[in-house]
Amino acid sequence: MVRFDSTIAGTTAAVWDADERLAAVSALSLDGVENLVVVAAHPDDETLGAGGLIAECASRGIRTLVVIVTDGAASHPDSPTATPSALAARRADEVRAAVSALSPQAAVLQLGHPDGGAREAATAIAADLERAIPVAGSTTLLVAPWRGDGHRDHRVVGEVCAAFASERGVRLLEYPIWLWHWAHPGHDDVPYAHFARLELSNSALESKHRAIAAHDSQVLPLSDAPGDEALLAPEFVENFAHATEYFVEGDAR
Repeated sequence: MVRFDSTIAGTTAAVWDADERLAAVSALSLDGVENLVVVAAHPDDETLGAGGLIAECASRGIRTLVVIVTDGAASHPDSPTATPSALAARRADEVRAAVSALSPQAAVLQLGHPDGGAREAATAIAADLERAIPVAGSTTLLVAPWRGDGHRDHRVVGEVCAAFASERGVRLLEYPIWLWHWAHPGHDDVPYAHFARLELSNSALESKHRAIAAHDSQVLPLSDAPGDEALLAPEFVENFAHATEYFVEGDAR
């Protein structure tokens, strides 16, 4: 069953790390990349799925743009202490701090579409990306949520980015988020044949840990009140805290 609640027990990082098929995945090449564009459906996806890549590209002097599609305002729908507008403002600050920890020179563009409304806004999102990414072609690497992740916002944003990449001749990588939670190493939907792995340097990994912590509205409770619980359980976050990131290259839905 596909689950999007990290407080429900899912597959642990230790189980994934022990799988020999992941260890055999080929290394990701960044040769020829001059421009990196990372698109996230929600604030924090950019850090969880591609934070190490952003940091590694920063160390290579690769120009980086991070695009956040939705405002993240729906993360705590039952909060008695934070309104959706307050959450959106807080998460906007968090993502800027997180990206700064990964790549101080990176630009951040927040589109502000409604959290949970990517399908309804797909045409507008596509138009936004056309305006936001003036540099395209073989030297640009576009990184987006994996279309097979199960989450509707991730799928729609991934589909928009895949269409953009195809039309503009841009190399596309996709990063899984929820796959690591709802799937397991033997699951038929794990795209081993399309995976590429990026081994993070110590400095990139440290930057990623700081960036994860910057999303404190997600990794810590908003308050002690019911409805303000942390959205990202430590066991879930552990899947993104190790020294390897995995990306899907090619259509593997």
